[in-house]
Amino acid sequence: DLFSRATGLVRAAFMVQKEVGQRLAAGPGNGHYGALSVWVQSFARPRMEFIVGPGAFSPPPKVDSSFMVLEKLEQPRVNVGDEEIFTRLVRSAFAMRRKTLLNNLVSGFSLTREQAAACLAAANLSAQARAEELSLEDFAELAIQLQNAIR
Repeated sequence: DLFSRATGLVRAAFMVQKEVGQRLAAGPGNGHYGALSVWVQSFARPRMEFIVGPGAFSPPPKVDSSFMVLEKLEQPRVNVGDEEIFTRLVRSAFAMRRKTLLNNLVSGFSLTREQAAACLAAANLSAQARAEELSLEDFAELAIQLQNAIR
């Protein structure tokens, strides 16, 4: 991530396409919430400060932009255990947004339905839940349960 590569950096400000800014700042249940939201929010606090219209640029783009600020968290928001498994979980959970977590775990981790259901139950999550419903804390707990099941 940006903050681990630039030691001493505690805040970054930049302009991105409005839709990317919405993804960075979105929370569970929001249509813009996705893998990027979960990953960024695990180590930073993103804030969309304001929208910049196309007229502010020459030549004007066909999209709005958003001025974003990312503030590094002193500590990661959650303990994800093995970061590789956490990243794989988040990617596979959002890869097929219409699938339930149970189905995404089965295909993304080559688990049996029973193993996947046991991991979800141990994380206090419904087998019918979808990725966009889970908080960052839910993803972290599920990643830890997956680590226990895989090893």
